[in-house]
Amino acid sequence: CLSDTRSCTIANGTGSQSYASGSWGSCSIVSCYSSYHVESVACLSDSLSCALANATSAAQTWTGSAYGVCTASACASGYTVSGGACIGSLGTACTLNASCASGFCATGPTGTANDRCAPTGMNYIPAGTFTMGSPIGEVGRGTDETQHSVTISRSGCLGRTEVTQGQWKALSGGTNPSYFQDTTCTNGTCYGWNANDSGPVEYIKWRAAVGFANALSAAEGLTPCYLLDSCAGGAEGWKNGLGGCQAIFAGLECDGYRLPTEAEWEYAARAGTTTATYLGNLSGGVDDCTTTQANLDGVAWWCKNAGGWRTRAVGSKTSNAFGLFDMLGNVSEWTGDWYDTYPATLIDPLGADTSSTSTRVNRGGGYGGSGYTPASRHERAACRHSNSAQDRSTELGFRLARTAP
Repeated sequence: CLSDTRSCTIANGTGSQSYASGSWGSCSIVSCYSSYHVESVACLSDSLSCALANATSAAQTWTGSAYGVCTASACASGYTVSGGACIGSLGTACTLNASCASGFCATGPTGTANDRCAPTGMNYIPAGTFTMGSPIGEVGRGTDETQHSVTISRSGCLGRTEVTQGQWKALSGGTNPSYFQDTTCTNGTCYGWNANDSGPVEYIKWRAAVGFANALSAAEGLTPCYLLDSCAGGAEGWKNGLGGCQAIFAGLECDGYRLPTEAEWEYAARAGTTTATYLGNLSGGVDDCTTTQANLDGVAWWCKNAGGWRTRAVGSKTSNAFGLFDMLGNVSEWTGDWYDTYPATLIDPLGADTSSTSTRVNRGGGYGGSGYTPASRHERAACRHSNSAQDRSTELGFRLARTAP
């Protein structure tokens, strides 16, 4: 006499058989070994591998009724695990803001297929080689604009706009050194050309600009790019635009905010173009403010269209192919370089040696000609100007850069 049931062994578990109609039935699951669970007619693992964007390994775990969310355990180069997902660092590919550690997926120069993680308000600029300077015969060409090939070997990010008065005030605790401030406000709502601090910050020294860059780096836990010394007005003297420090640049490897080099600035301003502006060349009348310039009016605020010869809200003209606004006009922009003839270095040039000059390069021209005779000749990608690091002007502002790892 045999029992109508008996135990049996199945893959990763135990089971039983029942006697029926003259023979033993199939082995049926009763329980599974540790790390397995009963699912349908098998003992399946409580965890399994799964696919996740940019992850080299990821897993799902059984929650009692179904597998849970796919969670990253290791990520591809340039990405880190955060909240179970692979989050991209500066310069890595992205499709959504949530894909980036910075929280900002910036549109790349060739469209969404080339989007890259960038700090908020900055766009990704890929490495590349371009012709710096202007060709002989370009209308408005300067004698110090000899063409030469330059390679920008490091990708990075550049501010979509010039630093605004609002951004400056947010970091300085409310101080605004700008000459052109909006003062037309009713019940907390401001109107006018630079409404709600939307105009570029100006009337600041070069030393104040690098002080702002260092302060922003420190506020975001990044390594400052400038070693500061002999500070006028103390460590926070930059806030009113009058003070600031002598500065030694740490080099392109620094991960904080900095001023772009002169070569980086022109490379970004051109965005793959070779003409005076990224719409085309200028035509005649470049020494006055009355001649219409079809290839300038749509991209720049300059002495013909600025109205009252003053700054206007950033980002209100057409951007270039890198998604950058106001690279020409509005305010001329400080760069990190000392001014002199173009350096002999053709890969990532850093400008002249500090012993050869006492002025810093500014680029892009302003609403009235960057302190020079007002004319459209100054609103060209190759046009070079310089000022002492101690100079201030209502036409001098800046935008920030960062090097991608």
